[in-house]
Amino acid sequence: MKKLELYTTFACPHCKTMKRTISEVLPEFEGQFQFSEISASSPIGYIKSLKNNIHSAPTLLIDGRVMARTALSKTELINLLKSEL
Repeated sequence: MKKLELYTTFACPHCKTMKRTISEVLPEFEGQFQFSEISASSPIGYIKSLKNNIHSAPTLLIDGRVMARTALSKTELINLLKSEL
């Protein structure tokens, strides 16, 4: 199972869009990705974001690699996830 991490901030409208897109797309990949959201606004999330060289939100990582630094469309996300399998 691949690890899917989304770094977000509280007031970011693009983060909300990306979270919604992920929630709509992930059921198609049942059991293939383990999703977690990390708030870069929290103390622990901030430290993790610095360690991963993340300075913008939303940022999507798959298995620790930065794959997107912006909100993706459903089609873009589906194609990205398929390419990682």
